[in-house]
Amino acid sequence: LHQAQATISFGDSEPPTLSIQPRYIQVNEGERAELRCIVEGRPTPTITWTKKSNLPLPDYAYTDETGVLRFESATLDDQSDYFCRASNSEGTTELRTIIYVRPRGPPTITVTPGTRVVSIVGSRVFMECVATGEPTPTVSWKSGQRRRSDVLPEASDPGAGSAQLLFERVSFSQAGTYICEASNDYGSSTEIVVLEVNDEDSTAQGIRGASIEGPERQTLTVGQSAELRCIADGLVNPRYNWRRPGGLALPPGHSVRNGILYIPNIEAEDSGEYICTIYSDPYRPDLPLQENKASVYIIVTVTPRAIIYPSGGMTAVADTSFFLNCTVQGPGPYEIEWRKEPGPLSPMARDENGVLSIDRVAVTDAGTYICVVTSPNGVTIEESTTVRVY
Repeated sequence: LHQAQATISFGDSEPPTLSIQPRYIQVNEGERAELRCIVEGRPTPTITWTKKSNLPLPDYAYTDETGVLRFESATLDDQSDYFCRASNSEGTTELRTIIYVRPRGPPTITVTPGTRVVSIVGSRVFMECVATGEPTPTVSWKSGQRRRSDVLPEASDPGAGSAQLLFERVSFSQAGTYICEASNDYGSSTEIVVLEVNDEDSTAQGIRGASIEGPERQTLTVGQSAELRCIADGLVNPRYNWRRPGGLALPPGHSVRNGILYIPNIEAEDSGEYICTIYSDPYRPDLPLQENKASVYIIVTVTPRAIIYPSGGMTAVADTSFFLNCTVQGPGPYEIEWRKEPGPLSPMARDENGVLSIDRVAVTDAGTYICVVTSPNGVTIEESTTVRVY
């Protein structure tokens, strides 16, 4: 009796490995969002998609056995973390991605220094209109009343995301309403600014005996502190008084000491004229108090805002992947880079267009991650989040 034995081999079994393409996606509200989970393994793994917190996908989400996840018309509710899970007899692997959905709608407008600007005839007046929205809005100024055709074009600077309006020496004829218009593919918005021009004594622009340290026009960024120093030149027993024209109040939290006006946290509405009046004793007792004035114009620019997603920190599992996305709200362009504390970024880290990703997370990757945003004029803002690894 002869026996024979044969073994049929189908190859070694392998646990699933997977990747997601694209790594993350950002779409406008109403646009299609599509991700593909690419899986390898033996036996062929099954693929399932879930939403954050293991929630099921909405009924209108499309998936198939090839790993596609598709939203034909993404809504704001669809912005979330999504997980692709691949399973076979050798194990289960999971990978996270994010769908970002930009809201659809007309631009949102912010005007600086505000919707009412009070100035002195002959002074410099600066107004800025910043609009946010996707796509980036086109912004321009126009006059609210009929004027000579050469008034506004000489003073206006339209652009993408923001527009400026500058009067080097404002006149009574330039008082009135000015309209900022912003538009993109989803609509347009307007904001009306009323410019008031008051008649003040010519000494408000500064005469011998009173001056303000620094340039007549100073530019600050929201959140900065300001120190305006009023100087009395040769005046006897000077007493200082700071005010804003048109009855506008000085900024909250301000203080005045020895002629110095200190503003701890300047805001956009604090833009405008600041007048220092110095009262001093006369050189002869039969004369009234002497009054000297000087003024400075403060321009406050709106600081862009950095947003990190996911917000509130995150927890990553060692040997898996994670990524952080830093976006900027406000007119650009901006340079975005990431840094980590403590220590440098992992050699495995990739930093592309504000997205920081690490494919194989190590315990040493835990720490504080800081998104650094730099504007063309050198202004830097930072936003941070914490990553925990276990």
